[in-house]
Amino acid sequence: MLKLPHSARKVHIKMVDVHRVLPFVLLKKTLVIGRLMEQVANRGEIVGVLLPNIIPTVALVLGCSRVGRVPAMLNYAAGPDAVRDACVAAGIRTIV
Repeated sequence: MLKLPHSARKVHIKMVDVHRVLPFVLLKKTLVIGRLMEQVANRGEIVGVLLPNIIPTVALVLGCSRVGRVPAMLNYAAGPDAVRDACVAAGIRTIV
């Protein structure tokens, strides 16, 4: 069995409800999402992130950064016109 250092067993990120994420779980999610992003967008491409502020969003932003994609958070509450304008201004061609 893998022995983790004491700090890796502490909860570092919590969602508003009862979900708790240990660092190695977040790392695993980040690595998987990073591999998926390699198939979706080219290196150096700006990727629009249109997700709520939850743990998978953190993993997506870290995963994009890890594989050389530039994550750009989009505010879905701003409405479709504002999101479209933000995509044009930032040169976003891919939205996740």
